[in-house]
Amino acid sequence: MYVRVPKFRQQTNEAMELLLKPYLQQLGSNPEAFERAKARYKEKTGEDLGQLTPADLDPAKYRIELTQPHHLRTMISLAQSFIPVFHDMSWTFLHCSPSHWFITSDRPVAVYNRNDDPNSFFRPGLVDSATEISLPLTKHMCLFMTWRDGAVDHQEAPETYVEELNRNRIGYADRVILSPRDQFLGEQYLQYKGSE
Repeated sequence: MYVRVPKFRQQTNEAMELLLKPYLQQLGSNPEAFERAKARYKEKTGEDLGQLTPADLDPAKYRIELTQPHHLRTMISLAQSFIPVFHDMSWTFLHCSPSHWFITSDRPVAVYNRNDDPNSFFRPGLVDSATEISLPLTKHMCLFMTWRDGAVDHQEAPETYVEELNRNRIGYADRVILSPRDQFLGEQYLQYKGSE
């Protein structure tokens, strides 16, 4: 789950390029279809594409970047689709001892599935029974969501669990990891960041 806006925008732009560039390239290879598309565009928007030619649709000549309002609409739409899923999961607020803490990052929401095979094309989704979601709320409290029955509202997290959640957060981080101190449970996993 990507909550860091620049990363989300980059991934959305890349996805749109993968979808649209082949279509536009195909459109550019058919002059009659190209002119019909220009006429439809003018009819719908009132804007004349003027000097645009089929050669301008060469994928090497342009980039597709969506507008900020489009990204915001997409983010809100995605968030709305996640609400029922999060509502149905069991929530626990994990607390750690004052001598330890949960780290956070520029991608604070970590989705973890013990059955995930990173080499598989089909990855488990949010509704897979082994999916777990964590989000640090403070340095000593972390929201933990799971599909397992019997979750309690509040629970002390053992050191091994704090370390595991911090390791997951390191794996999910894009560029920034935040910790109140340099040493924390799971810091040894920093050495693997960027080597995958």
